[in-house]
Amino acid sequence: MEKIETCRGLNDFSFLDQTDFKKKYATGPLENTIRFYIGGIRCGKCVRKLEDLALTSVGIMNVRVELGNKIASVEIDPATLSFSELAESIKKLGFVPTPLMTQNDEAELQKNEDRSVKTSTVFQSKYFP
Repeated sequence: MEKIETCRGLNDFSFLDQTDFKKKYATGPLENTIRFYIGGIRCGKCVRKLEDLALTSVGIMNVRVELGNKIASVEIDPATLSFSELAESIKKLGFVPTPLMTQNDEAELQKNEDRSVKTSTVFQSKYFP
């Protein structure tokens, strides 16, 4: 399995616009749809913030978010918005967008985030009863 690098702390999303990246990650007839694992999404309000991007941002045509899987599928107008600009918009909302290529990527990221939450909970209960 390919090692997954998350975009936590990443300030340059330009790799999302490279041709090789798009061939592996972009879907749709115009290669204008991408799936992200969204780190930090926890509730319906988070889903709403992400889905409202289609209403408030030029170039975002459609956003579908699966809260249970923490996956966002986003369709853009490539003439007005790039994938790197999209990722930056998601990051500005306070989330960590990590592009997904396969179902294995999705499962691995979910497992890593679950482990992080469990560690945080154990730490808090041990030191802050």
